[in-house]
Formats: sequence, C-alpha cells, structure tokens
Amino acid sequence: LAWLQHERITVFCPPPTLLRATGCKDPRTALPDLRLLYVGGEALPEDVADLWSAGRRLENGYGPTECSVTATRCTVQAGAPITIGRPVRGNTAVVLDDELRAVPYGEVGELCLGGAGVARGYRNNEQQTAERFVQHPEHGRIYRTGDLVRQDAQGSLVYLGRRDTQVKVRGHRIELEQIETRLAEL
Repeated sequence: LAWLQHERITVFCPPPTLLRATGCKDPRTALPDLRLLYVGGEALPEDVADLWSAGRRLENGYGPTECSVTATRCTVQAGAPITIGRPVRGNTAVVLDDELRAVPYGEVGELCLGGAGVARGYRNNEQQTAERFVQHPEHGRIYRTGDLVRQDAQGSLVYLGRRDTQVKVRGHRIELEQIETRLAEL
C-alpha cells in the first residue's frame, strides 16, 4: 500500500487476494491517484469488489492461459452482481452441456471459448489436448475451460465454480488429482 501511494500508481492489475492482503479499509482515500483496477486470476469476492470499486473503475477479467489470458471482462459496480462479463473482441464464449450442446439461456453449463486467441494445445500432451481443444460443428475450434457458468438476464456470464477438482491458489492452478496421483506413487 505504501509503495502504491509513494509511486502515485494510477493503474493496477492484481489478483483479488492481493487487494484483500493490503488490509486497506478505505482505498478511495488511501489511493486517490488509482483510477483503474483490472483484477483477474481468481474469482472476485463481493466484499472486495464493493470496497475497491468505490471512486474508480474496476474491471473483472476472465481468461485461461489457453486463450491468451483475457477472454471475457466487465466493469464491476459496487453492490451490483459480479460477473465475468462478455467476450472481448476476437473471442467467443458459449455455454455448453457435457455433449457440447448449447444449454438454455440462464441454465448452468461449461464455458467454452473460441477465437483467435485459443492455443493449439498442450505441448507434449496429446491426450489432454484432445480432451480440452475440440472442433465444434457450430462454433469451430473451442477450448473447454472446465468452468461452470450461466448467462444472466443481461447476457453476462456468471462464474459458478469448476466441474472438476481443480482449485486456484493465488491465481495458480492446482490439479488435486495430479497431487493425489503423485502421493499414491510414493
């Protein structure tokens, strides 16, 4: 916090956990020069959004590395529902069921991303590439994120969690099944 104040930072791009870790009770007063916060890497909690959006623009970005980092985003307002927004230019986002069919509007499904930013696959991992990067008959090449979402009444995507056991710690993916496999080997 002292560094942000001393350097008169105007734009800051942290994960939400870092904002909470500052311990700042009144960011609007403590950081009057801060005009734009662009958060991502993990889910944005409502209390963090409400505290840090006051007096500045707060953008919530969503996007896995497999899709050139930011695939969807939105501006977050204090007291408003938190979403991960809509696709950024050049990307597509569709909500599909297990058979890769579109789910009815408002229903829960897996977020699948397409567009110019989608990677070719995982290096030296053909099996995981085949599972996650698929050719869809309607949407072309898409990446199956493993994230569960639904579209709200405004068409924004609402993040609901994972369809597998992957967790995030400070923005880093942790595959619990891989840890379990390694422990079993020991």
